[in-house]
Amino acid sequence: MAPSDTKPKVPKPLTLNTKITHLRLPLAPLISLSHGTTHPAFPKTFLHFWLLTEDELDDMMRFYDQAAPNRNVFSSCYPVPVEYDLEYLERRPASSSSSLATSTATSASSTTSSGVDLPSVLGKRQRSRPTELASAPPSPALVSGSSPDEEELHLSDHDRLAIKRRKFGKFIGIRGCETPREEVLLRLRFMQRRIRQSVEAEMRVQEEAERGWMGRKWV
Repeated sequence: MAPSDTKPKVPKPLTLNTKITHLRLPLAPLISLSHGTTHPAFPKTFLHFWLLTEDELDDMMRFYDQAAPNRNVFSSCYPVPVEYDLEYLERRPASSSSSLATSTATSASSTTSSGVDLPSVLGKRQRSRPTELASAPPSPALVSGSSPDEEELHLSDHDRLAIKRRKFGKFIGIRGCETPREEVLLRLRFMQRRIRQSVEAEMRVQEEAERGWMGRKWV
């Protein structure tokens, strides 16, 4: 018997109507354990989820007891608690925003840049599982501060919003919002930089204190 030359079936591209149907899918509301109610901005559909602003995401994660460092006894009692570190996800200072605007725009338009591109992400993921939300695409990147003296690292506006949206999606149980490896490595890099800065600042304080003590000793 001759082997069959069956080719794997290639999924057909989703039509516009299918994508619209996906965006209309309702999301089950989540009750806050500390407030006993649902947040007013909680998205009713996938479309509302994609339209959430950064301020709404931050406010809801505080409302649902997930925002660090203000977590409480209720934080780990939700079905899928997440680590929503406001220090790591803080916005860039206004002084550095203008100086980094060009690099951020270039990064967002690059093929290797990160952030969520709604049309491409939604289309790619829907071809396999129409009811899933896309996970974070290419790895986000940290942007250095505006001056060598302030070597702070900040996420670009595009990446920061994408990570916040993914974390909220994971929190409310949307499939496809698992934490990517690149984001974990990025968080570790951020923590290492912050620890190093903290140690260096403490050493400078110690050195100044020692110089002051030595000066008083020989006066």
